[in-house]
Amino acid sequence: MVGVPGRSKGCNTCRKRKKGCDLRRPACGQCLASGRVCEGYERPLSFVPYRDGNRGVLPDTGGLGQRSTRNQLKDPLLLVHNGLDRASWENLVLGRFWEIHLPGKELIMSPFAELSTSIGWYDLASCLAFGDSVLRLSLLALSFARLHLLDPDNNDTLHHSIKLYGDALKELNVALRYRNRRLSDDVLYACAVLALYEVFQGAAAATGREQIQSLGYSWMSHTKGVCILLQVRGPERHSDGLAHRQFRSMRLNGLISAIQARKKSFFNTEEWLSKPWSKNPKNLRDEVIDILAVVPDMLENVDATRAMLYTGEDSDLVFDELQCIVGRCCHIDIALQDWMDKLQAFCRKSNFSHAWPEALIDSPNDVPAGVYSLAHITILYWAICIVVYTNLRQVIADLGALRPSYAPMTLSPHTEPSQYATMIRKAAPYFFHPALGGIGPTNASFPMGIAMLYFGASENEEELQAILAYFSQLRMGGTIKRFLNSMRADSVNGRVMPTEESHSRGQLGQHNTAIRWWGFVISPLMPGTESEEGMRRNKIGVYGSCLFE
Repeated sequence: MVGVPGRSKGCNTCRKRKKGCDLRRPACGQCLASGRVCEGYERPLSFVPYRDGNRGVLPDTGGLGQRSTRNQLKDPLLLVHNGLDRASWENLVLGRFWEIHLPGKELIMSPFAELSTSIGWYDLASCLAFGDSVLRLSLLALSFARLHLLDPDNNDTLHHSIKLYGDALKELNVALRYRNRRLSDDVLYACAVLALYEVFQGAAAATGREQIQSLGYSWMSHTKGVCILLQVRGPERHSDGLAHRQFRSMRLNGLISAIQARKKSFFNTEEWLSKPWSKNPKNLRDEVIDILAVVPDMLENVDATRAMLYTGEDSDLVFDELQCIVGRCCHIDIALQDWMDKLQAFCRKSNFSHAWPEALIDSPNDVPAGVYSLAHITILYWAICIVVYTNLRQVIADLGALRPSYAPMTLSPHTEPSQYATMIRKAAPYFFHPALGGIGPTNASFPMGIAMLYFGASENEEELQAILAYFSQLRMGGTIKRFLNSMRADSVNGRVMPTEESHSRGQLGQHNTAIRWWGFVISPLMPGTESEEGMRRNKIGVYGSCLFE
């Protein structure tokens, strides 16, 4: 209701005019359309009368070992609950969370705002915070988890967070039984919030190996739940409005989960690559995620083909399949190079004063916070390059192992994975800048994890220690490090059990599938003795020359 304190969620301008508000952030659509200044959504502070019921009464000292219960709740957010109604208290807790986790307005008001999905968090805050109970409980659990990181010694926030998380899971179980609720935006957002909870609270509380390993499983479970709900809702439902913004912000984590499992994703199908954008054009962020969507399919194909090497399949058939994989890598490589050309053209068109991506690599602490969206898609691009080119080189090595007469080929320098891992390592400090709140570290965790695993597998101890050093120096570093460890807890020093040993145990295709490619030989191939023209005449050369010097 407009004009009723505590009920209207509209901007201050629309509330004064007693008009409806579409709740868009940072400025609502009505104000922009009418040319008025949107005064935002912040409400003036008001004092709520409160009197401690025990005031003026001497405390009961009891026995010498008894402690006053009033001293057990140290956090003001928990103390103030006694004097506020439930809605006001929840609003206070969530408000504190937005201040800590969400970036400032300068992040959204930059020339690169169109590349951002941070607006999805503002949609969540303004439209759904007090909607379905499962979303409310999930947000409160996440809020207290985030607050606990500010004061790890305060067990009150920790226990409150865990209790709310359990309540949210129970309510989610109920919501999924009813069609209208399980297809709602609230429940979809709740699953995404619970996945993020595992990053903050789970990583902060985990200590032993089993606890750390369970974090990855929990995050994967919630993320798979999001993907299932998206798939049930269908692609047409995500073509416009809030549902479209939800889909754009959640697709990335779904693909990261698919890469972790090395299984193809429904996101890489024609209907899911086109129908959600039937009413909205794709931007550079959407396009690089389209490229990422191809990677899980490629990884599954690599696993299936390499497994054929140990199951007695016809060697000619295996050889042909490996060549097909090289062809797919070639197509991905073309898409990656075209995308980088578009990115640099976009920077020039936007009159960006810094050379990109050199500025992010050479001077990450001097890059303005307003280009966060640009920085995020850049390191995401580097992570894709690491995965694609690492597997490409291993497949070429497999071809040589399958046929000793097969001449090794010299690849173009841009297919060397180590350079992209090094660039991610150099850019890491930018994403831990205080101006980026919690969004920077969490969104950079996937590329940083890829770089860490690459350094570990290639035994580049110097680079590995350099990136690990950031976690001990930077804010939130320890939390992100524990979460990344949970995603590779089955590995030993960043490397998995060799495929031959896994096969001897009868575990082919099952052992540590999430990070299997890091067990490959990913050092650069030795230069071949054949001439470049001779390499191009080789059967693999029919896929084009984009990968070759």
